[in-house]
Amino acid sequence: MVVQKRGGQMSLINLFKSKNNEMNQQLSIKYGGIIRQLNLEEFWETLSEKEKNIVRQVCKRSYGFSSFNLHQVDSFDSDLTTRRDPSSFLLGIGIWTFEMGKYNLTEKILLKAIEIAKDISTVHASYIWLIKIHDKLRKSNKNSIDKCIFYCNNDIAIVPLLIEEKDRTNKNNINLFPFNVLVSIYKELGKNDECENIQKLHQYYKSII
Repeated sequence: MVVQKRGGQMSLINLFKSKNNEMNQQLSIKYGGIIRQLNLEEFWETLSEKEKNIVRQVCKRSYGFSSFNLHQVDSFDSDLTTRRDPSSFLLGIGIWTFEMGKYNLTEKILLKAIEIAKDISTVHASYIWLIKIHDKLRKSNKNSIDKCIFYCNNDIAIVPLLIEEKDRTNKNNINLFPFNVLVSIYKELGKNDECENIQKLHQYYKSII
């Protein structure tokens, strides 16, 4: 009975993998251009057509020539490429969409950038922009207060890794902005102990960076 059960489980796993591979192949045929080059087909599929069009418009601005065809970004027969890696590409797009006030789309893009990032600096930069979104919205949206605290704490948690990178590369890309935001929120919420702890941690990192 146990052997049969395990065999059944393996069959289900293999079926799931087969379906997954089939779906990936279908998406690879469906999309081309930058989206295929950067292996972003699955993420692209989660966006609405309106959101995709915003990203296409941003790419047109980024490439900077008037003859740019919007559908070169993802059309199956497009050979358009970028020198950026996937997470840097998404971060760049996210900054543009933030400036356009498209905050929901920006959040989706930046969370994907964090998910696939290969370096800690891109993760840090993505968190900074996520924090900016919800710091801007939190006065009128309680959900943004919670998200702001969450993203601030996530970013603060990687500061030791950022310091290691700074020491290794001699490049200081560390932005301590999340500490200031978190202190402001804790003061507003009357969380004095949490506020004091963050202030102390902030002073410590300022002294060694």
